[in-house]
Amino acid sequence: MKANRQPSRKVRAMPDNATFVYYDYDEEVSKTEVAIAPLTAVNFAASATAITTLRDAIQGLLTTGGLVSKTNQNNVIQDLGKLLPNSPLAQREIKWMVIAVPPSDPFSIHKFELPMANLALLENRNKYLVRGGIVVVTTPATVTLVNAFITAFEAVAVDAVSEEALEIVSIQQVGRNL
Repeated sequence: MKANRQPSRKVRAMPDNATFVYYDYDEEVSKTEVAIAPLTAVNFAASATAITTLRDAIQGLLTTGGLVSKTNQNNVIQDLGKLLPNSPLAQREIKWMVIAVPPSDPFSIHKFELPMANLALLENRNKYLVRGGIVVVTTPATVTLVNAFITAFEAVAVDAVSEEALEIVSIQQVGRNL
């Protein structure tokens, strides 16, 4: 009698995650989780630097005083304490919706929310910072902040299945307006 055997399959390491934790003005907590390439002893230090760069770029898009309180990279936690913003406009309900896709599959849509959106970055009653993959704001300081975020995000974010790098196609203000 033949034994039932499963065909052998190549096992791939699943992507790891970088998690960013925020507290808004009312001390409500929000989290953003981004799939990143699997961490190894070889790439860990470079990945940690890239995650820190992304954290700093995220803070550039938040309401003044909005801070990332904690980052978690494969259970290596950088906890800065419960950092509370000083502006009542720093509300988790006012968000940036970041939409990204892997270039080989534009129908594999990934959505990320960044709380405490700095609405002062918007121009001409437009709700977008990026639309159709193009930065639509024109103020030089805002363009610099948006490009820093795009560069930092695209350097680390991957599709959780294919592990292909993600590209940002849209950053839009969503949530409630105050």
